[in-house]
Amino acid sequence: MLTRLALIAPPGLSQQKLRTYLSRPLKYVVREFQSLEETQAGLRHFPFEVLIARLPSFQLQHVPTIEKLSQIFPQAGLITVSPEIDPQARFCVRNIRRHSVLDEELEMADLDLIIAKAAKPWEKGVARMHPRAKRHDEAVLVTTDEMYDEDFFHDARFLDIARMGARLQIPQTLAQKLVPKARVELRYRSSEDLSKVHRLEARVVWLKKSNPLLAGSKFTVGLRFVAEL
Repeated sequence: MLTRLALIAPPGLSQQKLRTYLSRPLKYVVREFQSLEETQAGLRHFPFEVLIARLPSFQLQHVPTIEKLSQIFPQAGLITVSPEIDPQARFCVRNIRRHSVLDEELEMADLDLIIAKAAKPWEKGVARMHPRAKRHDEAVLVTTDEMYDEDFFHDARFLDIARMGARLQIPQTLAQKLVPKARVELRYRSSEDLSKVHRLEARVVWLKKSNPLLAGSKFTVGLRFVAEL
């Protein structure tokens, strides 16, 4: 089934790249808009499922616009694409339903998966992953990227988890294998049913050492969820 996409992108090289990436007549039907003003009138006459907004930079002043689009088109999935993302702006939109922020430089390989996730119809009352909350459960991280000769399984511990990502404490042996954009699989037991194991495909967003000056310091990894497995 074709996915109907609305693309908001000002003219330029980035618009051309997105246009080329989305030029898949057997997969997407795309209608382009060059400004938010043009969009507000045109989108009402185009039955789209996913709205992709490309911004030169995603800053705090853009947050109200994303919130407004979510209110105007509550049944649509929203994707913000930008090469420059203010962490505070990303934090402010973390709870907008069916909205994802993609780093144009690091995360475009996941665009197809994000579009597929955003296009899924939302049903009122369906449980979604909770807002950022602390967890103390054990987890397992599986390094599944093509850069590795084989899959490796590593014990990890949650620091917190949110709708679109999580922070985990990991051993040094795993930290030595991870790089930004590496693909991993996160596995953890359901807090409601211990016999159920959640499996999420994720990307490494950042990695840091708790104290760079001390040998044996613990490492923390930030993950962005891509899809449920």
